[in-house]
Amino acid sequence: MPRKLTRRVLQDGAVRWYAQVQTAEVDDHGRAVYVRKTFAKKQAADAFIRRLEVSRDEGLLVKPSAQLLEDWLKHWLDEVVRHRVRENTFTSYSTLAKTYVVPALGRVPLAKLSPAVIRRELYGPMLDRGLAPATLNLVHSLLHGALDQAVVDRLLATNPAKGAKPGKLDRARPPIRPMTRAQARAFLEAAEGDRLLGFYRIALATGCRPSELFGLTWEHVDLEAATIRIEQVLVRTGTGWVLRPPKTAAGRRVIPLAPETVDAFRWQRARQAEEKLKLGARRADFGPFCFTTESGEPLDLPNVRNRSFYPALRRAGLGDLIELPGSGLIDRKRHRFEPWFRLYDLRHSAATLMIEAGVHAKHVSERLGHSNVAFTLDTYVHATEAAKSDAADLLAQVLFR
Repeated sequence: MPRKLTRRVLQDGAVRWYAQVQTAEVDDHGRAVYVRKTFAKKQAADAFIRRLEVSRDEGLLVKPSAQLLEDWLKHWLDEVVRHRVRENTFTSYSTLAKTYVVPALGRVPLAKLSPAVIRRELYGPMLDRGLAPATLNLVHSLLHGALDQAVVDRLLATNPAKGAKPGKLDRARPPIRPMTRAQARAFLEAAEGDRLLGFYRIALATGCRPSELFGLTWEHVDLEAATIRIEQVLVRTGTGWVLRPPKTAAGRRVIPLAPETVDAFRWQRARQAEEKLKLGARRADFGPFCFTTESGEPLDLPNVRNRSFYPALRRAGLGDLIELPGSGLIDRKRHRFEPWFRLYDLRHSAATLMIEAGVHAKHVSERLGHSNVAFTLDTYVHATEAAKSDAADLLAQVLFR
């Protein structure tokens, strides 16, 4: 074995100590891999050797990788993450990496990463920008996962992201904002005349996720039995539309329909038949989806949200109108509409209204496709608190009134 410690004299007469420790690794040619470092004092070199030999014997010594974090993230996303998660999740991970991690740390070699560097270059600037704690938590999870894999692949001895996140961030789930009964009725009234009125009625009546209704086909609708079967979701990715099964077994479910909801489906089917007759062969045929664009294409979230949902909210007065400074030759005032609700909040509204109406939490959970009742109660605790007050009042009526 080559000498661990070598004394060298430089041209100016200064003495340097050259230390090297053999790792447990071999390179692509089968040759031993070493960790090397130069010191001005022999004591420091001896300490370095002892420390690394202990790490090697414990299986923790690897040769520091000069690979850039940007290159490692690309490899990790393409070769590891892509095969473990759904395409939408993969796209989210890639966006987080490109937006936050790569600009801050992309050109840093893996060997140069440390908790201090990560806090200073990545997390600190994110906090200074006022980004939400949830965003920082997502970025931290992404970086932590990528560097965990680097440890597994023996590119790093330890994960420098561990403990790097500054302080204790609020990981609480942001509060949901469901519609009240009056707001839901005002919204449906404002949606009268909109071609997606049936979609909104059914979303509020069933509590389905938007992606579940986007993927609903007429073969899954039984109007005689007054039920629908949720067996797939439709999402739009960078390469087009993709049909997938629900994430959990509980997501596959049969939902009973009230007579008014059956009528909404009949209205939707008649409306769709009129559009098919009007466009004829010019209408796209993507399959027997219950809800499509007028031209026959599947619905996607941005299309519904921006062209139909937000305008209906604005007509119903369910949002704030923000005045903007004028522009152009004529200083004409402009306004921006800030909606109070998201499209997904129709599902939250349905759940909350059911609980407030006294529907048992287990039935609400099954209708929503939750894996357990505890998650339903935790998510809609504000509604259960209202139900508790009602229960107290009803019991008081029995006992004292």
